Amino acid sequence: MGNPRQTCALWALAILSVSFAAGCAGERPARALPIRIGLLADSQITSALSTPDCPYRSKSLDKQMECAIRPPALEHLAAAMLDIALDRFPADIDVILYLGDGANSGGENEVETLFKILGEHREKSQIPIFMVIGNHDYLGVGNTWDPLSRFLLLNRLQPDKVPPLAGPYNRSLTKYELLCRISEFNRASADLPTNTLFHYGDNIPTSWHFELLNLLHGTWETIETAFFGSA
Repeated sequence: MGNPRQTCALWALAILSVSFAAGCAGERPARALPIRIGLLADSQITSALSTPDCPYRSKSLDKQMECAIRPPALEHLAAAMLDIALDRFPADIDVILYLGDGANSGGENEVETLFKILGEHREKSQIPIFMVIGNHDYLGVGNTWDPLSRFLLLNRLQPDKVPPLAGPYNRSLTKYELLCRISEFNRASADLPTNTLFHYGDNIPTSWHFELLNLLHGTWETIETAFFGSA
């Protein structure tokens, strides 16, 4: 197999169907090839609640791993570094693709910070941003799937100790919850008035899908009651 990031980028591009329309929208005119693409990934924004006592943060473990573990200082600066990286893109690029691992352990405050930074840059620049999911976005430090372990990790808690705070706690998002948020974010990018090149689609139900299902369910209950009577 090829480089995982290159493969991810190809999948992200495959999701976007490119349409070249005449005319312009807003202040960003539609243009032909080449398309100028900005690529970002692996910010791994980490909850401040989990950084100091993270069990994956030790020199002895770093020696056992086949990859480097970044120092805690970079954990605290991850959000600011993402903001700076976005601002370094040329103003005339056509699209930004974020290739996953924006969060470190899929904590709700990590994900909210990620979308806040990406959303503010999209609003400021009017450049569409599309993203895909990464393993760190829904697994604790990229490999912990157990909900309890993720919860303890995201809130600096130990299973044999009394919690130091009464809450509220940082919630760990499921993969489906995150996919729904990514879908909503990507659809908003596709709907930008300045976006003349890209369309977005996925199989995540939108609000009108749920409304239709509720309507059909209510219609079936009415028909069932008419034919068979109420239970």
